[in-house]
Formats: sequence, structure tokens, C-alpha cells
Amino acid sequence: MSGETGFLAPHAGMAGIAEARLSAANLAHNLSVLRSHAPVRHMAMVKADGYGHGLEGTAAHVVAAGADWLGVATLAEALDLRHRAKIVDTPILAVFFVPHQIQQLREAIAADVDVSVAGIEQLEAVAEAARVEGRRARVHWKVDTGITRGGAVESQWPGMAERLRRYVDSGDIETVALWSHFARAEEGDVDANTHQKRAFARAWEVAGAAGLSIPMRHFANSAAILVHPDAHFDMVRPGIALYGSNPVSGHNADFRPTMELRSHVSLVKRVPRGAGVGYGHIYRLAQDTTTALVPLGYADGIPRSSSGQAHVLLRDKVRPIIGRVSMDQVVVDCGDDTVAAGDPVVFFGAGTDAPGPDDWARWSGTIANEIFTGIGSRVPRRWVD
Repeated sequence: MSGETGFLAPHAGMAGIAEARLSAANLAHNLSVLRSHAPVRHMAMVKADGYGHGLEGTAAHVVAAGADWLGVATLAEALDLRHRAKIVDTPILAVFFVPHQIQQLREAIAADVDVSVAGIEQLEAVAEAARVEGRRARVHWKVDTGITRGGAVESQWPGMAERLRRYVDSGDIETVALWSHFARAEEGDVDANTHQKRAFARAWEVAGAAGLSIPMRHFANSAAILVHPDAHFDMVRPGIALYGSNPVSGHNADFRPTMELRSHVSLVKRVPRGAGVGYGHIYRLAQDTTTALVPLGYADGIPRSSSGQAHVLLRDKVRPIIGRVSMDQVVVDCGDDTVAAGDPVVFFGAGTDAPGPDDWARWSGTIANEIFTGIGSRVPRRWVD
């Protein structure tokens, strides 16, 4: 691909051995597909180091593609985007902080970073930081509608709404949005989703009854963008779908992979029938076989739990990884085919013949989110096209 750019991982211990090639064009395409389903504002979630793609590069490319907002997990991530990536005009929401982070809250407020508040202690910390900083804090009030993680529970809503209104009146806080998160969005019209939507409507009524004027609501993640149009409201928060994984089984949205993970063959040898492969000899060769050693392992994000199931693309053929995935290496069964040291090996993401991140998720008993975010920091990331 042409037009290669930087944005490498913090260190590149696998430089020349392996790399994750990242497609800005596919990222933009996926955002366009999501917009076709939800023609409202889009907060691109770039938390967890841009889902393993690199925080700064991912944010820069998705903003260039037209994202309206950025969403991160921590205040530190948000401040990195403001100060290091120089993303100064796009609104950023930081979802998590702990109440004692007053200094970092002050820095976030000064940098025009929005913060999510779900409890009284958090609300008071934000108000204190805003007073010290002498600047109004921008707050998104998160309500727990049934996922039972973050968010204020329903019994807290009247008290929190009243407290928020007082801080709005005093000039310490601006309430930007009311928001929540689905627990089972990908399952369609199950009772749990109906209950969560109704709870969110009640929270909106509580806010209005307390005299809060909140300009925005956001609720829908990637799956809800596809199957819950009644939850799109004023803004949606695409995450995993931006990176090319479809969170809704059977849905035919045209998402394209944004990451191609590849390495090279390090060593080729002919191994006799009956030889045990790797730790524990959980696999023994049924016949004389050519094996290829590839220097990428679970330290680099190749799940050990995929042992005995995973495949890679090598010389235009999908071939099995045999034996246990080791910390720094895997062994590929090449049968009687001719392969050579230096041959490229694609783990996922390239074309129709290579496995995809969803395949790796299935082999490992997890989800594509964990595959992306698990790619180790020593694997260089490189944005292309």
C-alpha cells in the first residue's frame, strides 16, 4: 500500500520481524458504513490505545475521516490527545477517573476535556476541580439502566439530578449529555434491552423534572447502531465496528478489517513422523512434515488459548499452527509444501483467504476486542493508504 505514515508503538522490539499494518482507508470506510445506519453525531471510541491500533494515530485518522467526538477511558488518554496528538478542536469524553485525581481533573477541565460522572463523590470532585481551576467543567451524567457496572443506579437519580442542577446554577458544571450503555445490544429485542431503554427514558424524565437542561443523549454502541435505531438519540459511540469486526452475528454490514498482523518465517525444517511439537508435546506429527517457525507468540498477542485451533496464511495457503503457542513463537505445519525462511506469514486481516480477528476470537474463546487490544507493544504499528 502507498502513503505510509508513522505512529509506531512506544517501542518496536519486533521491527523487521513482525508488524501490524493499519488501514486508514478501511477505518474511514467503516465510519461511513456506521453513519449510513445512524445519521447522527458519532463519538469514535479510541480507548485502550485505539483498540490496539495506537491511540494518537487512530484518533488522528478517525477525526480526519469525520468523527464528531472521541471517547477514551482515562483522563491521561484524553490529555495525550490534546497535548501530544494536538487534537484541540474535537470534543473528547473521558469515561473513568477516581475522585482523588483533582490535579488531573483540573488539567482535563483546562484542556476542554469532558468527563463522565456516575456518583456523588465523582460529581463533588469535578465541581471542586472546576472551582479551583476557575472554569466550568463539561459533564456527561452516566446512569445505570441495567448493565450493573458504571452509572448511577435509579434510586440515586433524583438526588444526583438535583445536585447537578445546583452545580449548573453555581457555574461550576455544564451538563452536556445523559448517557448509558447496553449489556446485550447484539441480541436484538430481548427483554433486557427493552428494560434498559425504558429505564433510560425514566432517567431523562428525572433530569427534566429537576430542571436540568441537557442538550444530548447517547446510548448506542456498535451493536446498537446496527439493530437499535430507537436508541441512536443525538449521538452514538462506535467501537469495535470501526475496526472491522461485526458485533452482530448474521448482520451483513460491510465492515473492513483495519489491522493486518503479519510476521515472517524464521526457520524451516523437515521433522520426522512421531515427533512431539512444543511444550508438553500436546501435538505429535502423523507423518514426516515440513515445519515453519514464526517468531510471534503470546507475548505479542497470539492467544495461548488458541493452541490446537489457530491457522495462518503462508504462501497463499491457510495452514494450522501446531503445538502450544509459546511466548515468542509458533510452529506452522506446511506438510510437503516448499516454504523458505523469510516468507511472509499473515495471522489475520489480509484479504478473503486469511483468517480474520473474529476467527481468532472464536479459536480463543473471546471477542475481537481482546484480539486487537492484546497485540503486544513490541509489535510496530504502521498506518498505510
